[in-house]
Amino acid sequence: MTGDAWYRDGLRFACTQCGHCCTTEGYVWVDRREAERLADHLGLTLEQFAKRHLRTVDRRWALTDRSDGACVFWDEGCTVYPVRPGQCRTFPFWKENLASDEAWRETAQECEGIGEGRLYRRREIDELIEGRGEAVGDTPVERSARNARLEGRSLTQVETRPRMFEARPRENPMAGGSASSGSPLAAPTLETITLEAGRVDQIRKSDLCWGDWIVVRTRNSIYTLRMLDDEQFSVSGGWFDEQELSPHPVTVNGCTWGGSAIKQDIVAAPGLCLEFGNRVMTSRIRQVQVLRSEEAEAVN
Repeated sequence: MTGDAWYRDGLRFACTQCGHCCTTEGYVWVDRREAERLADHLGLTLEQFAKRHLRTVDRRWALTDRSDGACVFWDEGCTVYPVRPGQCRTFPFWKENLASDEAWRETAQECEGIGEGRLYRRREIDELIEGRGEAVGDTPVERSARNARLEGRSLTQVETRPRMFEARPRENPMAGGSASSGSPLAAPTLETITLEAGRVDQIRKSDLCWGDWIVVRTRNSIYTLRMLDDEQFSVSGGWFDEQELSPHPVTVNGCTWGGSAIKQDIVAAPGLCLEFGNRVMTSRIRQVQVLRSEEAEAVN
């Protein structure tokens, strides 16, 4: 958008997941690439996905609705949030909603998140209007953190110097060896991990030992992973919170740029997307922190 836009000073928005935009009458348009991402996320072929979840309207694809008019993927939250279509990713920053201050205020009457949350700068808004970028929503973990701040409680963020891991021998306390404790390590809180963990550029599976904790901050969510063995992690946050599965044992396939190629040796790295063994894929990773098992034991 060119010219002296009325929103030049920016606009605030934070999705409250009220579901209003997902349960009102209308079409959610998808192109072939978006349909393929949704199908892959659900473990379906494109043909299976189209048969179950798509309809043709004026020679275009749109998601089907439930019998009550809500989006087929709405279930007290978006069940395909990491791969939701661009129309959903950019709401409410649509061209028609930003045509004027009055149009924005009318949209705000239907969207309770407008005027809340972080400030989107003009450049970000222009990118969203063009279908690029993403209007970030709140996950259960992020909502809890925001509510804590509103109530005067603090989830302190401590920035430490980025570091790379040094490989060390794997020791599983449950299998004996030189570790000091034979009982499962009590889970530290998210606040404790954030305070104590160091930031890293990337983390490989070979860098981890039993009991190590990883905090992965993506564009949309926060995930905590605890190393159980060579294959499995106990995972909380993000999609697993939304599905009320946390903590959930699951393998990690690796990291990807979003396509079919995957780096199987990497658990998490900024700029990549983490894919779990159940085919759930996160949005792009922004930060990785790790708390070693002995450090976690010391802060409990």
